[in-house]
Amino acid sequence: MGEDDAVVLTEVGYPSRRGAARAPWDDGPGAPVVDLEQQRVLVGAFCDAFAERGVIEGFYAWNWFGVGGPRDTGFTLRGKPAGRALEACFERPWERAERLERPESDEARVERAERRSMSPTEERG
Repeated sequence: MGEDDAVVLTEVGYPSRRGAARAPWDDGPGAPVVDLEQQRVLVGAFCDAFAERGVIEGFYAWNWFGVGGPRDTGFTLRGKPAGRALEACFERPWERAERLERPESDEARVERAERRSMSPTEERG
């Protein structure tokens, strides 16, 4: 990665089912219990963790597809409190990610040390 490359998270999402904080990837079969509040809290927590830190350039919410609504246990935010949490997240001021300087290479460090140890006459070469 170059020093000007942005970090964008390509999937940030949680299903609206009990246990989503413990296993956010799990949307498998079974009879999951709907937990709209947990999904809302998790989306809000993500926003709280990253909005003001300036460590990412952006993210994609996973996902908006599907019917959604109060009985849906999937990832979609449609018609759920988590959708409103996402809207609030986008309305917040986000710090722009700062570009981190690359660490100095060993070669550059050695060269700098050698220059410091040279006399002014040696430098003119």
